[in-house]
Amino acid sequence: MISKILEEFPDIIVISDEVYNFLTFDDKQHVCFATLDNNWWKTISIYSGGKLFNATGWKIGWSIGPKPLIYMGGVIQNTVNYCLNTPGQVAMSNSLERCW
Repeated sequence: MISKILEEFPDIIVISDEVYNFLTFDDKQHVCFATLDNNWWKTISIYSGGKLFNATGWKIGWSIGPKPLIYMGGVIQNTVNYCLNTPGQVAMSNSLERCW
């Protein structure tokens, strides 16, 4: 339904909070908004390693989306003073490699 509404507004960008994508109930499967219809091109999906590995204090995550939108996120990120320490980033990277 949301996808149909967004067809009328082609300049809207969706920020999809997917930090709990792994947490489902009653054998239901999570469906990312970006995978529906033609939503990939207008969606930035945000994930959290802290939530995935039950390490919420780490405050580390990533975004997935089309290159032009992700690029602009990187430009904005350069002006933000918040950053996780390097050992935390390495630990998260190693954890992700072991999961997939």
